[in-house]
Amino acid sequence: MATVAVSVIPYYKPVTMLLIYLPVHIIFMAFMLRFQKSNYVQYANNLNSSTFLMISLAISYMRYKKQIEDFKNRKIIQEKNEELKRVNKELEEANHKLDILSQTDSLTRVFNRFAFDKAIEAEWNRCKRYSMPLSLIIVDVDFFKAYNDNYGHQAGDVCIRRIAEALSSCLERPTDFVARYGGEEFGVLLPGIEKEEAYLLSERMRKKVEELSIPHEHSAASRWVTISMGVNTAFPSLEPSLEGFIRAADMALYKAKEMRNTTVTV
Repeated sequence: MATVAVSVIPYYKPVTMLLIYLPVHIIFMAFMLRFQKSNYVQYANNLNSSTFLMISLAISYMRYKKQIEDFKNRKIIQEKNEELKRVNKELEEANHKLDILSQTDSLTRVFNRFAFDKAIEAEWNRCKRYSMPLSLIIVDVDFFKAYNDNYGHQAGDVCIRRIAEALSSCLERPTDFVARYGGEEFGVLLPGIEKEEAYLLSERMRKKVEELSIPHEHSAASRWVTISMGVNTAFPSLEPSLEGFIRAADMALYKAKEMRNTTVTV
């Protein structure tokens, strides 16, 4: 009976089990009076059985308390783990947002120069590895200084933002990339795009900006805000350097700016 008590009581409150086993123990001692004639042996049996029961109850109580403590500790640990998971998830989301913000131009909401530099290096290496073409379009807003000087910097900010939206709307592939290159310049990265297709896309961008019909009475190119673009396409596996690739696109843009509101390819 003591063994049974030790094995079972940890799952119940000791008081509950005492109320169950005490009547059984009393019945046991009553039967001992009937079947055991020796008072000495009867006393010894009663003493032994009672002692074993008390010891088993004491041990079971300690085991019960230990189990309760273990349960509480497991619950605390579980709650802490869930809290830690929640905090880690929030931290990951915050880091992800921070990473996006660190690569986003605050005015135009397209990628910034930092993101552009990382992307063009990665795409250069990827296209070089797979012998793919890489096209770069550098965009400049025509006579933007005159626009700022006459319409104000707030109007200039709105103008730049609308142009960024127009350029982005022309891209159809997730690998294509628009970034604010600096000031009124944008860089458009087109991995896997040949020269002819890059030219057609740049012309679509140029016309899209014209369709915005942003008034620019102080431009020598048009009554509206216009853009000029330099386009360069190369196979990185055959080109000596990324710097030379970007420089060639800059030279094409320089030629386009001499004529204004046009696209020049190299």
